Order: sequence, then C-alpha cells, then structure tokens
Amino acid sequence: MLDKLIGVIILALALRYYTDVLVTLHTFGARLHIDRLRSNVDWLMGFPSGFKPNIELDQFVGKILLLIFDYW
Repeated sequence: MLDKLIGVIILALALRYYTDVLVTLHTFGARLHIDRLRSNVDWLMGFPSGFKPNIELDQFVGKILLLIFDYW
C-alpha cells in the first residue's frame, strides 16, 4: 500500500513539473550518450582488431572527433 502511495506521489510530481523532469532526463541522457561515444572512439583509436593500416590518420580523425564531442 505504501509503495502505491509513493508511486502516485512521484507520478503527480512528475506530471506537475514535467518540463523540469524532461530537461533533467534529457541532460542526463545526452551526457551518458556522449560518454559512450567518447569511450568507443578511444577504443577505435587503439588496435581493436589488431589491424590499422594508417595509424597517424586514425589518431588524427579520432582526435578531431573527440574535439567535436567536447564542443557538442
């Protein structure tokens, strides 16, 4: 019974302040998304499959992508 009451109170607060809730969720989700992209770029800048024909180009493109993520 208490868990239902807490759920209804949280739902009522979320509906009342839905714009603040959506902005908070969007900010958290965007940050999580950028962190995941950054870790994937770092992984690709290494040797994930053991084969990189042009290491300098790989590092250059990876660093450019990381700069774009910082400005984003």
